[in-house]
Amino acid sequence: MKYSSRLRSSFSLAPRAILGYVYVGVALAAYLLFQRLRSVSLTIATGLVFTGIASLFLAYRYLSSEYEALLRYKELLYFFVTPVLVFYFLITIGFDKYILETPFGKVWLGNVMYLSRSVLKLIGLPFSGTGNEIVLSAPDYSTPVTLQVTEACSGIHSSFLFLAFFAMMLVDLRKRVSRRMGAVYFAVGAIGTYSANIVRIVVLCLITVHVGFDAMKTFHDYFGFVFFIGWIFIFWFLVYRKVRVAEAGAPIPAAG
Repeated sequence: MKYSSRLRSSFSLAPRAILGYVYVGVALAAYLLFQRLRSVSLTIATGLVFTGIASLFLAYRYLSSEYEALLRYKELLYFFVTPVLVFYFLITIGFDKYILETPFGKVWLGNVMYLSRSVLKLIGLPFSGTGNEIVLSAPDYSTPVTLQVTEACSGIHSSFLFLAFFAMMLVDLRKRVSRRMGAVYFAVGAIGTYSANIVRIVVLCLITVHVGFDAMKTFHDYFGFVFFIGWIFIFWFLVYRKVRVAEAGAPIPAAG
């Protein structure tokens, strides 16, 4: 009986919660359609971005009345969602090309390819190719397939997203975290974000070799960016939680 009570309190079926779940579903559908249609029509892609934004805010409005954790980490969610949504909008209108199509973008891509190949050699995965191409054998194709990594797939997007999120978090945490710890959090997060792209490329290669080229394309199109978003959110959630725990355990100064 106690177990059932805990279950009801952790998963609500109240009308407002159900409406929140519906809006989460709409936001997810908008994301999937955006990934599929963003190269087809700028107008449709832009409309899907705003649909996703509106759906997420409505979902939060309804679900926060049923789940205390959403209110507890309200600042974190705001500081996380805002850069992501602005970032997606800038990508949709093509603003990112002013960063990608520069010498900086090419140098960044070269370093990413070097490190990705180093990891592939370390784990013993057979491959060939030069420059920004990795040639692999796939079980669903009779001839070798080529993975072409462009500047847009090199992790620049996720790294700038991390910087934007870090800047937003400084607004809330600058008075609660020392400069030393802030520098540590930034260094760990930046290295982790950069490394996440190396891991993503390696995972794409592993999927190509062991599952198939078509499966790799599906993972790349629909889950590649979620990979980064998940890492950044989990990292900052742990940082934010650590700061809150430290504040809760800090002694309250005596009055006077």
